Amino acid sequence: MSNPPGATLPRAGRGLPCLVLTCALLAASCAAPSGQGEYDPWQPLNRKVFWFNMQMDEYVLEPTARGWDAITSEGVRTAFGNFFSNLRFPVHLVNNLLQAKFGGAVEETGRFVVNTTIGLLGFFDPATDAGLEAHPEDFGQTLGVWGLGSGPYVMLPFLGPSSVRGTVGVVGDYLVPPDWTNDWRLVVPGVVNDRAVNLELIANAQEASLDFYAFVRNAYLQRRRALVADEQGADRSLYATEEGEAGDDALYDDPYEDDLYADPFSEDGYDDADGSEEGEDED
Repeated sequence: MSNPPGATLPRAGRGLPCLVLTCALLAASCAAPSGQGEYDPWQPLNRKVFWFNMQMDEYVLEPTARGWDAITSEGVRTAFGNFFSNLRFPVHLVNNLLQAKFGGAVEETGRFVVNTTIGLLGFFDPATDAGLEAHPEDFGQTLGVWGLGSGPYVMLPFLGPSSVRGTVGVVGDYLVPPDWTNDWRLVVPGVVNDRAVNLELIANAQEASLDFYAFVRNAYLQRRRALVADEQGADRSLYATEEGEAGDDALYDDPYEDDLYADPFSEDGYDDADGSEEGEDED
């Protein structure tokens, strides 16, 4: 009997994610060559996936988010953001424990209890007012704390920027019960709400970037390194620089670039990770 639309897989049927998790762990153990910038050896493929994701954003996600933005107030969007964040409590708790951050686990538990009850299922955030700090750890961060290298940068279809270690983390978080943390009927509205909250920020980042692919990649990798190292302020948006504004040159300096505006589907596409084009003569 098939699952109804939107339902998650039964626990017993999750052997494939476990296999993916094991294989990806082996791949993530490959460290970046020393002295190299952002490790992106699969850039030609990543740029194609990024192009696809940008098309999906332009024609599906952004219009939906703008519609949601038009019919809701900032307070409503903040409340829904609080609600969806509260649903991530099991993932945050498990990963705080796996990193031996027992204080963080206690505070996360306190936040969940307070926000779920007094905060009306998490739509409001009285826990912050009570001094209970958020500790949003995930399995990708846990692997980094355990010493696993990030591995090559990966642009995932629909999911966006990641790394081999980050992809393992997504699979690991998926295996954390209960099932409602993975229910697409909750995940998709959360993505739309988050996109609506960040409409202006993302638009500014796109406008300020010479190469938005490199900007997103470098911003993501810098942010993830900061999260693993528990640097203060690392939980800021992917699209904001240290000064809180999009467009810092350091975020889109591309160690692989030759032609920032090359069409990823042109016949003269890249043939290797350093961005050189096919048919180009070597001196």
